[in-house]
Amino acid sequence: MVCKLLYLIIFLGILFRVDSCISMIETEKQEEKFGACPLKRSTSKGPSSSQFPLSMIKREESFNVLYAEDSKVNQKIIENILIKNFPNCKVSFANDGVECLTEIDRVGINHFNFILLDNEMPHMNGPTVVKRLRENFPSGLPPLIGVSASNESQQEEFIKAGLDGFVPKPVIPLHLFEEIERCLKEKKSE
Repeated sequence: MVCKLLYLIIFLGILFRVDSCISMIETEKQEEKFGACPLKRSTSKGPSSSQFPLSMIKREESFNVLYAEDSKVNQKIIENILIKNFPNCKVSFANDGVECLTEIDRVGINHFNFILLDNEMPHMNGPTVVKRLRENFPSGLPPLIGVSASNESQQEEFIKAGLDGFVPKPVIPLHLFEEIERCLKEKKSE
């Protein structure tokens, strides 16, 4: 019985490693696809810890993020990544594109330091939200960053709609922080 249990533990350990390797390969494939897109993300190797501070936003600074995402799980993941690294970060959620535009109308576009958007949402998708924001606010928009697991043609459509940046799902915290940093620096230099 102990021997069978030991074999089961070893098997599960190997299975977990294989699953981790598959996830890494899928992420690398997404990165290769993204590399062909017009927006380039930094490929630098960052620290291996879970904290990736931004130089544009200090750890203790307060800042506001709007995340338009219809999945409660994905909302929680991004919120945890941001708050773990920036405790004074306030994340507001919109469950679809219409809610996103409504929240911006309610509090004002200048309330947010950056806006994260999923591609596929009910009622109004990410590219439509981006186009509307670009029409309604020709200048003074915070960075608009797509966070999506969409296929390559959907990513390209999303980027062409006017995104400032893009992070593929599954989200790797370092890549998210690098993209936020890059977009904030570009906005500051405008």
